[in-house]
Amino acid sequence: MSVEARTRVLAGAYECVVAAGTTRPTIDEIAQASGVSRATIYRWFPGGRDEVIQAAVGWEVDNFFVRLGAKLGEQPDFPSYLERALPQARHDLLAHAVLHRMLATEPAQVSTLLAFQQEHMVELIGLAFQPRLERDRAAGLLRPGIDPAAAADYVARLALSLLAEPGRHDLDDPAEVRRLVRHELLGGVYTE
Repeated sequence: MSVEARTRVLAGAYECVVAAGTTRPTIDEIAQASGVSRATIYRWFPGGRDEVIQAAVGWEVDNFFVRLGAKLGEQPDFPSYLERALPQARHDLLAHAVLHRMLATEPAQVSTLLAFQQEHMVELIGLAFQPRLERDRAAGLLRPGIDPAAAADYVARLALSLLAEPGRHDLDDPAEVRRLVRHELLGGVYTE
């Protein structure tokens, strides 16, 4: 299957999830929505409907972070980027109508699907963070001995946790976000 055909299958499956949730779409409905045959779907997703739905959720996770990255653009340094990223990502997460509808109607299925995606999300976020940390290391902003890849993974895990549940942190307050980023998330990473 070409990348284009796979994308059509994932888009079609996601369209079915949007319309009916994660438990109701059939392979026939996904095939119809994507414009490919059932046999093609089973060839690429031998686990059937559940595997396609899981892949479609992963596809939407990827799209969520691509859209977020486009909104954020470049910032002068990683702390500034993270100060902008946390509130925007939380806002976009709260505004994701499909996610909220599904959490209301099938919370157990959504939790399971997102649990499967957790490491993938950490990896995506870490891949966005690492080059920024490497650039800041080259500029002499990181503490000696800090590995940008390890720091990116560490901060990605903390950021993902904050997006899901910010706890006592008000991500709508720029002063609070600045303190959180500079003193808690990056306090041991940056020299300042």
